[in-house]
Amino acid sequence: MMTTNDVTKVYGTILSTPGMQEIVKIDLRIPVTHSDICAVLLRY
Repeated sequence: MMTTNDVTKVYGTILSTPGMQEIVKIDLRIPVTHSDICAVLLRY
């Protein structure tokens, strides 16, 4: 899993590419496993 610092570096690199004239789309979906969902449901 990427840390906040890793995401910041990737985002900064993508947006600072010289000569880039196209729209940048970044997919921020986070993969969730079945066990993650169960853990969240069990907390509540």
